[in-house]
Amino acid sequence: MTYVRITDLAATWADYVPPAGAAPAGRLVFVAGPTDEGVRTVEVWADRPADPVAADTPFTVREFDAPIAVLGPGSDDEEMRTW
Repeated sequence: MTYVRITDLAATWADYVPPAGAAPAGRLVFVAGPTDEGVRTVEVWADRPADPVAADTPFTVREFDAPIAVLGPGSDDEEMRTW
């Protein structure tokens, strides 16, 4: 199932360094942009990423199945869930 990871970083856009090199296997989309509080990244994965977020990470990280992000909890639109 498609999976989303959103990370909020306490950094300025000028200080942000994007990931270098080839995308990890399974990552479909990676975008980043400035927010009022720092930098937000959004990753879309074909499935739950193999690299779990460390419990002591200094960033705010939210992860969830993509249909929840698009349709909201409790949606029963099966056609949309299979995209």
